[in-house]
Amino acid sequence: MSIVVKLKKDELKLVAVEIGLTVPRDAKRVDLKRLIEESDVFKEDYEFVKTVIEQVLEEVKTQESQQNEVPIVKFPKYVNEIHNCEPYQRELKDNQVESMCFLAQNNEILPIIDECSSFLKLQGILAWCLRFKENARNLLQITTGSLTVTELSTDLFCLVRNVQSVYFIKEIRCIERGQQLPDSSNLLTLSTFLDERKILLWVED
Repeated sequence: MSIVVKLKKDELKLVAVEIGLTVPRDAKRVDLKRLIEESDVFKEDYEFVKTVIEQVLEEVKTQESQQNEVPIVKFPKYVNEIHNCEPYQRELKDNQVESMCFLAQNNEILPIIDECSSFLKLQGILAWCLRFKENARNLLQITTGSLTVTELSTDLFCLVRNVQSVYFIKEIRCIERGQQLPDSSNLLTLSTFLDERKILLWVED
């Protein structure tokens, strides 16, 4: 049995190119197989062609493995750990200037919030989305590797803003305009305010 009989079309094409053959643009799998088997190099140096095939198959396997690789999300075991760690204290608590999160611009609960099996899984997924957004905006400074504490903290704030923008939209608008809360508000008996991150907070009177 020929060593090329089990190769796929793309693999045959790679082998043909590697052994120096000219591949017709519209060549089908059977054409590529015949092209290789009838070539001088195949007839005169069978072992060389066999080695090329092995290298091509290994390369294809490696590429497929990289494409199917799922990035591992590394984040704190508990949400409270975010706020107690040194990077959070340095990057967020002492520096409240941050760009407006695109999640907070939605006036409806994101469907993914109800579909995730756990909060930490939700936080990780949305943090990857935020990184993609930032990388798309800053192509010269691409962030790679595991998620950072700063990214997870920013994502947490975005989630809070998104939920608040749905359930407390009237209260938020009143506070932004310096107006009294509506009489129907459940927060009427509380002292409410927006912090530097545009997150709605309140204290009991």
